[in-house]
Amino acid sequence: MAVLGGGVGGLSAAHELTDRGFDVTVYEARGVFGGKARSM
Repeated sequence: MAVLGGGVGGLSAAHELTDRGFDVTVYEARGVFGGKARSM
């Protein structure tokens, strides 16, 4: 399973999917995770 975006929503989705037994890869365009939460 691929998750596009390493913001709060993407990371939450990835966590939920791994809890349900999926192999997940998160793709983030920038070099760091966090999305808009990093700008707060």
